[in-house]
Amino acid sequence: MEFADIDDLGFMENKQFISNCRGFICKEDNAERLCAHYIPNGSRLFAVISAYDYVQSYLLNRENYKTGDSLRLILPFLKAAGATDSDLLQVSRKNINLVPGAAKTMRYLNDLMPAYVVSASYDHHIMALCEVIDFPYSNVYCTNMQLDMVEIDDSEAQEIMELAEEIAAMPVPQIPRGAMDLSDLCTRDRETVQRLDEIFWDYMLTMEAYSLISSTNPLGGNEKVYSILDIRRKTMVDLDETMYIGGGITDIQAMELIRDSGGLTVSFNGNRYAVREADIAVMSPNTVIISLLATTFYGGGVEAVCDLADDWSKEGLQKSPNADPYLVREVLRIFPNDLPKVIPVNRWNVDEVIRISESYRIEMYGEYGWLS
Repeated sequence: MEFADIDDLGFMENKQFISNCRGFICKEDNAERLCAHYIPNGSRLFAVISAYDYVQSYLLNRENYKTGDSLRLILPFLKAAGATDSDLLQVSRKNINLVPGAAKTMRYLNDLMPAYVVSASYDHHIMALCEVIDFPYSNVYCTNMQLDMVEIDDSEAQEIMELAEEIAAMPVPQIPRGAMDLSDLCTRDRETVQRLDEIFWDYMLTMEAYSLISSTNPLGGNEKVYSILDIRRKTMVDLDETMYIGGGITDIQAMELIRDSGGLTVSFNGNRYAVREADIAVMSPNTVIISLLATTFYGGGVEAVCDLADDWSKEGLQKSPNADPYLVREVLRIFPNDLPKVIPVNRWNVDEVIRISESYRIEMYGEYGWLS
């Protein structure tokens, strides 16, 4: 069953909706899936490099490094394993695992108001995803990457695959809650970070495959901010009339921008970094909750959504003057017993909300769900 026709809602087009991809539209991390497909023990390699990414960007604030740059660090390994651009597109098409409700939500919101996706995912994955959910590729900002532009010989490929084996055997660095610098990591994890520094910023510098690292600019951190500003230029919708859905560390700057501008930020099954920047945290197996919050935002703005979240109950939904009645019925149909959690985030409850949301994220996305 599709949602009610938006023409019947009587709203004006003065709002816009922007979301990330991983965790809200797709369950899987496409980069992890590609590593697992091409590289022996590739999921473990990806987990190690993702944790290293956190250390570089969040703890060390390494110059010329940003959140999401793990997507360029894995490219030499994909290349050495024999991946091509055509292959990546085909593998992505075969391995799209949507969050329940996501396709319907994105189609509906795209009809309701300007809707965009800003994602660190490679364009191969995004093209395949847009085909599946019938969403315009022109409304997506993502990471442009070309594996085929670089050629490496068999000797270099073997050398890189040996490095991949070494990295996959490393322990995944654990970032303690509240960690501020490298000294907060245990000795074993500091040694892992040091060895990865040697591999990526010394040993691989002379390889042909290193050009994949140096020439690729993943859409994370500030690049998401630039994308949002470009969206604002195109739509002429102010940022205080913008709703943003985030879930991970690459959404920090984007969520800061929207929240500081008076817009609405929502963490959907987010990790600690997204929850800290959220006005509202949602823990749900189905995106219909976002459909309801977004239509409420469209009709009544930030205040209306906050009012709905403050009285989040079956009774509160049914008596809300701003919640769309059809979507209320749809939420109650999908969740006849207990509603998913929708929690306003503030400085007094943020640690508890992080605990709840990260536990749910790991349940939804696996052991290393908190990393992405």
